[in-house]
Amino acid sequence: MGRTVRTFFAMASVAAAVAAGATTAHADPASAMPSGAAPNCVDVDLTDGRLDDYVWVTNYCPYRLRLKVVLAFATDKPCDSYEPNTGRLYYWSYPGRFDGVVTC
Repeated sequence: MGRTVRTFFAMASVAAAVAAGATTAHADPASAMPSGAAPNCVDVDLTDGRLDDYVWVTNYCPYRLRLKVVLAFATDKPCDSYEPNTGRLYYWSYPGRFDGVVTC
């Protein structure tokens, strides 16, 4: 009996959401993608080695940013929060290739 009641309430909730137009058939692709290129106040210092590459990313903007290092042929680095005048070092091995820094 408990299962029937839960199923009824779940179906009623879905019906109410549909009636209100609150459901989404699919995720918005733009919300899953990074916001765009990092602003000009972000400094990117790339060192391209033979086997390992690394990049130092520094936020010189007067505000906090969330930034992500994008790589080709390797896993992108996670989206990190940068306070003003702070930086981070990221490194990766061949065959990874630096593709840029984007906001996220």
